[in-house]
Amino acid sequence: MFKPAVHILKYGSLEKLSNSELEGALGLHVVTGLVVYERDGEKKCMVIEPGMICDFDGHMEKIRKLGLDPERDISHVLCTHMHQDHVQALGKYPVGTHVFHYGASSLLGTAEYGAKLYEEGFIEIPEIQYTKISNAHTHKDTIYIIDSENEGKVAFVGDLVFAPFDVLSKETQQNLDKDASVDPEHRYVEFKKWFENNPDVTGFYLGHADRKVGREEIQEYLSSYKL
Repeated sequence: MFKPAVHILKYGSLEKLSNSELEGALGLHVVTGLVVYERDGEKKCMVIEPGMICDFDGHMEKIRKLGLDPERDISHVLCTHMHQDHVQALGKYPVGTHVFHYGASSLLGTAEYGAKLYEEGFIEIPEIQYTKISNAHTHKDTIYIIDSENEGKVAFVGDLVFAPFDVLSKETQQNLDKDASVDPEHRYVEFKKWFENNPDVTGFYLGHADRKVGREEIQEYLSSYKL
C-alpha cells in the first residue's frame, strides 16, 4: 500500500468586503486540503475543510485535474471545527459522503450524508490520523495529521493557529480570539502542548495561512505569546 498524497485545493486569504452594511467585516477564506489514499486496492480521497460555498466549484475543478471524480471518489469530508467559514459548503458534497469531526460526526449523519466514528485515532488508514482538542478555539477541535508520500508528515490544525503574523497581524488574531475562541489562553496552551509532543510533524497548514509553514515558524508564533 502506498502512503497517501496531500494536495492543497486552496490556501487561505483575507478579503476586504466592500459592502458598507457589513461594517468592515473581513472575508476569511480557509485552507482546504485533499488527501488521496488507497484502501483495499481502491483509490479514494478526503477533503479537509470544505470552506465556503463560493470556493466549492474551484475545489471540484482542482480535484478533477488530479484525475479524480468528485461524485465517485470523495469518501470523507474532514472538519477541524464547525465555524461557518470552515464548513459552509458541506451540503454541496455528493450524497453518501461521510462527514467527520471530533464530537459532531454522530450529529451530522443524515439520510444523505453519513457519519463514521473512529476510535483508533485514525481514519480509514493509519497514515490519516486525528487528535482531539477540547475547549480551546471551539469546544471541540480536531487536528489531522497525514503521513504522506509527497509532503512528509504534515498537520492541518484549523484555527488553533489562524495564520502567520504576516498574513493576519497579531492584533487581528487577538481580536478574532475574543470573538471566536472559547478560551484563547487554553487554545495557545493546548496547541503548544500538542506541538511539543509531535516533533515528527514537519509541515503545518494553518486555518487561514497563504502557505505551508515549518516548525521554526510555528515556534516563532508560539514564542510571541507570553503567558
